[in-house]
Amino acid sequence: MDLNQWDIKSFANMMSDAVFIMGVDQEERFVYAFINNTCKKRFGYTEDIIGKTIEEGANPEMVDYLNHRYQEVLKTGETVIYSDTVHGRIDETKLDPVRNSAGDITHIIAVTRNITTIENQRQALLRSNQRYQSLFDYNKSGIFELDKNGRFISLNPSGTMILGMDEKEMMQNSFHSIVCMEDLPQVSEMFQRSLDGETVDYQTAIIDANGDRKRLDVTHVPMIVDYEVVGVYGIARDITSEHRQKKQIEDLANQDQLTGMPNRSAMKRKLKEKLRSHQKDGYVAVLVLDVDDFKLINDSVGHDQGDELILELSKRLDQAFSKRFDIGRIGGDEFMMIGHPKSRGDLTDISGILDHLFSEPFHIENRNYYLKSSCGITVVNGHNHQRIPEDVMKQAEMAMYSSKKRGRGLTTFYDESMNEASRRMLFLEQELQLILQERGLFVHYQPILDARTGQIKSFEALVRWHHRQEGAISPSEFIPVAEESGLIHQVGEFVLDESLSMLTKWRKAGHQDIRISINISVKQLEDRSLLTMIQQKLDHYGLLPHDIELEITETVVMENIDKVRHTLDLLQDKGIYLSIDDFGTGYSSMSSLNRLPFHTIKIDRSFITDVMYVSKSRAILRSMIQLASEMGMTTIAEGVETKEQFDILRTEGVSEVQGFYFTKPVTACEAEEKWLKNPENSRVTMGVKQGKDSV
Repeated sequence: MDLNQWDIKSFANMMSDAVFIMGVDQEERFVYAFINNTCKKRFGYTEDIIGKTIEEGANPEMVDYLNHRYQEVLKTGETVIYSDTVHGRIDETKLDPVRNSAGDITHIIAVTRNITTIENQRQALLRSNQRYQSLFDYNKSGIFELDKNGRFISLNPSGTMILGMDEKEMMQNSFHSIVCMEDLPQVSEMFQRSLDGETVDYQTAIIDANGDRKRLDVTHVPMIVDYEVVGVYGIARDITSEHRQKKQIEDLANQDQLTGMPNRSAMKRKLKEKLRSHQKDGYVAVLVLDVDDFKLINDSVGHDQGDELILELSKRLDQAFSKRFDIGRIGGDEFMMIGHPKSRGDLTDISGILDHLFSEPFHIENRNYYLKSSCGITVVNGHNHQRIPEDVMKQAEMAMYSSKKRGRGLTTFYDESMNEASRRMLFLEQELQLILQERGLFVHYQPILDARTGQIKSFEALVRWHHRQEGAISPSEFIPVAEESGLIHQVGEFVLDESLSMLTKWRKAGHQDIRISINISVKQLEDRSLLTMIQQKLDHYGLLPHDIELEITETVVMENIDKVRHTLDLLQDKGIYLSIDDFGTGYSSMSSLNRLPFHTIKIDRSFITDVMYVSKSRAILRSMIQLASEMGMTTIAEGVETKEQFDILRTEGVSEVQGFYFTKPVTACEAEEKWLKNPENSRVTMGVKQGKDSV
């Protein structure tokens, strides 16, 4: 263990805790290798102790006790935590083994913390009714006590205001009596879990004494006296207005703003539900319909009339198919329908219905427009192995594109011969394995800037692949292949290595205030060794956890929340910044965001693209920024492509910005030359050619 290389001395000397590093010699004796300044001040040790064994350097009365504790680490190979009291001071010590490459324990790091004050405060709080009463009376949250039957024992002034009842009314009611009927099963379960000794958090709707419906965020804590649960403490926060605002955002984000139909995200969720409910029997049909040559119409008559045409088409589709299908608008001129026919034969009339639907002209502003559409259909039955919603949608889209190739205005059923995509994936997987062995991937960097000052806050590290034959292969194509094949772990480790190495170089050049932002997939989050791997990389490059930020896509988090929540908590506890990417595409996150350990939200570029033209997009954007601000989170607008977008974002109060308006992702050398050596370039008023952002 090279103490100088790790620079652990400087770090340890900054700590208020006492830090000992003990070497383990060949006779399994414990030798003082390092003590920090706190050790010297608190215990009176000097540097003379370095090189001495516990028997030679420690208080004789403590030798046997210390040896026993350190031997316990050697025997178990695990962390040992113990506390002791000396002269009225209570210390808690944590012993952590350090292993060499062969797995042998060569050192033990001891961190001793004085917990006297904390312990005294805990005891004092338990004994002091006066202190409890002060906390009870003046807390802004409603605090109440319930007996084992759920009846109110006490209620603080804030609780009186939230529940709208005085002390007399309180004594006549139970908490369950004010809960809305639909939430009673949940509340009963949570109350019982608290009686069983568990602290629980949940949200519920109540009817207060004035008859008003309110939404509460509730915590139940077991009330323990003499080691026995005698009741339950309740802490309630009125989140009615916050819940209403979140619900409004969810509704807006779940609907197509022009037609009022479900949007792509909503249809994807509907498809996932249909596939799940028809796993064993029945069929699920997905139809994708695209208006032929609609871009020409938009270009010739303008977007306003184009929108009128789409609106009229959505009404015709609803009239023709709403009894058989769920219908949504998933793109500018693209619609999706999901149904569950008894067989493929039930879909043979689709082509005729569409022909009739488009045979009548669309009358907009005294003009008639004759449209055609290409339709693709895929049918999944209970025995079909293809259960991924994206893949089923892709099949319908492939069938639709086949209709266009065959002459447009047609309807085509999907078949396996169209599945060139699967062969493409196999090719990419094999090539990716080779390129990883050759370390042929590389990383580009895109700056994230303070929206007010133009200061560089961080660089997002973006992996790139230039194939020797095909040229540049988009990450949107090869990253899904890496995830599916398991190669994402190697890709992720490569990006981490490259970006941390570059950050170390920039730090040595004097750029101390920037950090690196790295995308991470759910496959990586599910890997139990992720945290260890990240810490090892940080140690290797002499960096700290808060020097990096991990970006996780919102839909990935929400669809796998039970799998990744624990890992996210561990990453946060370690001090690593967490960012939720593409925010706004997964509405379900709005009800869970405050319970997840994210520091930053990156607003999805779809909201940025529409912010100048669609008032609802701006309203959603404003609500997101306000919500993040109230929760103490940073907001980053990604995909900023024009000065007009940037001006609106800055006006609405977004924290940081990123996009082609400032720069495309560039090589490390270009990033250093353009942004770090010339900080004037980071001023947000600069002009850059507009374009589409890379992935």
